[in-house]
Amino acid sequence: MDTKNRGPLGRVLVIAGLIILISSVRGKAAAPIAILDSARTSTYFGLAYGYCQAGTADPNALGALEYKRYWGGWARVLDEMKAAGKITGYDVVNDSFIANGLVKSSYKVLILSNNVSMSIAMTDAVRTWVSNGGRLMATFGTGYGAFAGTVEEALASKTTKNTLQQLWGDPLTKAVTTGTFGTVQPATGGYPPGSVEPIITREEGPTAKICQYYDPVTSTCPWYYQQSKILAGYGDLANMLVGRSENYPGNYAMFAFANNLTLYDPNNIWPDTTYAKPLPAVIYNAYRKGKVVYYPFAPDFITGLEYDMAGHCSGDPNFPGEDPMPGLQNTLNWDNNRWADRTPLLRALMKSTIDFLLTSQ
Repeated sequence: MDTKNRGPLGRVLVIAGLIILISSVRGKAAAPIAILDSARTSTYFGLAYGYCQAGTADPNALGALEYKRYWGGWARVLDEMKAAGKITGYDVVNDSFIANGLVKSSYKVLILSNNVSMSIAMTDAVRTWVSNGGRLMATFGTGYGAFAGTVEEALASKTTKNTLQQLWGDPLTKAVTTGTFGTVQPATGGYPPGSVEPIITREEGPTAKICQYYDPVTSTCPWYYQQSKILAGYGDLANMLVGRSENYPGNYAMFAFANNLTLYDPNNIWPDTTYAKPLPAVIYNAYRKGKVVYYPFAPDFITGLEYDMAGHCSGDPNFPGEDPMPGLQNTLNWDNNRWADRTPLLRALMKSTIDFLLTSQ
């Protein structure tokens, strides 16, 4: 490229253009945050769930599209943060990028949303990226090989070196959910047996700004949060992390079974689920030069349902007034969406965590 006959401004513009081009070739990220939309995970969901199959255990599941309810929930949260001027943007990346481009990229935060059964190449790349200073946000089944049917099966799962879940202190390769243990149906309608709610135990680090994001004007959370720190609205299953130290210093929240909570069962009508060991709900861990926050539950999934990020089956009773196409077709309210208003506190937690991963030293 000839710059001899260009003026000073022209030469500056050419040099700037070359810097941008070279940066892009080297894997320079256009935004500080990346979300993985994984073909591997989508295939896993397609094998595990039917698509709108009546008469099955989950007739409202979307097959491979069920996965979009997870990462799509994060997309919704990040869109809200961008609209509020809290982040500049984010990118959606694929499996190939994780395996071949992540390590050399300049992304500061990577979000892995229930990414079960990742390839060895992907796992190794994420671990290297975190070791070099990356910040990882992972949820629910991310990194695990599969879900176990019992606590005993999970505890017997073969411990291997260099797994992703070791970044948050879990040596096991299989996850086990509260659904296999908590068999009591909670009082709150729509909550499956084994449902839990997170209770914040430390308002610092990834949980420090929950109330600021819940109400940006007054930084005030609802009365029940002020009283007991319950992030009400989740009401679904969680990974029990039975292979992890119960007193690990990186715990910032613990789970309580929904049917045990006075908030949902003030007259103690429902039998309590008896489980003596604490169950971590928000975990932060510094790993070499990087940072990791892990949620053993899926607030992204509930968010994806509330905002119908993947669409829904035409006969799904939870969307009586909504078109099955992805995205809200009507005003978000109970009359047309039974998931309405479930996630304000959950989304506030998610935003607080992203804020922490982006800004903490």
